[in-house]
Amino acid sequence: MNRLILGRCVDRANSATSKVALTRDATVHRHSARLDCRRARHSRSQKATPAHDSRDQRVLAGRNANGLDIFSGMSATGSNAEIDTAASTRRTRPRPTVLVTIAAGMVGVAVGLGIFTFGYGNGASYLSNDPTACTNCHVMQAHYDSWLRSSHARSAGCNDCHLAHDFVGKWLTKADNGLFHSIAFTTGDFHEPIQIKPRNRRVTQKACLACHEDLVNHMRPVNADQDMLWCVHCHSDVGHARR
Repeated sequence: MNRLILGRCVDRANSATSKVALTRDATVHRHSARLDCRRARHSRSQKATPAHDSRDQRVLAGRNANGLDIFSGMSATGSNAEIDTAASTRRTRPRPTVLVTIAAGMVGVAVGLGIFTFGYGNGASYLSNDPTACTNCHVMQAHYDSWLRSSHARSAGCNDCHLAHDFVGKWLTKADNGLFHSIAFTTGDFHEPIQIKPRNRRVTQKACLACHEDLVNHMRPVNADQDMLWCVHCHSDVGHARR
């Protein structure tokens, strides 16, 4: 009688153990299937990074024959959450190719506008020594006409009086005047009639002294830092004849 009871207890224990094993295997199978589905979905949407592949391989390699994770502190649910976080980060992070395309587009627009402006404004003419280049801006037309009527029209052009005579000073003055004149004439923010700036007045004074050095050398101050009258104080109409 005791053997019969003992046999039934053993059978029940074996049956319970089998059920627990089956339940555990089913749970592990579901987790593995869910992981495989998510990996397949991520691989289709975008190429996985090396770090992502390495993490998946550790998760898969870390399971033993019963489907249990042998790494301490890691679980199927935790690894799935890490994969979801990594995938979300990659989706929100701009790709380098997109940034390069945007930067290239902005540079192209800037270069295109610069070329258009240079061509539309006859920019090449400002690199020459032709006085008619000044009349590209309609504001300068009256000053060009007064120069044609002056005594210097056949002996000195615009650049001879309004630019420094050394190479570096010439192009620095041309660049300075070109920039501020284009801004002023485009926005309309300038005095009417236009007035010469102190810096440009010094340039014209040096040009007068350079061309007429033999005549005015004895009238120059002894020391370079001493003041002297501007040449145009007495000869105001030699460059631009009065109307």
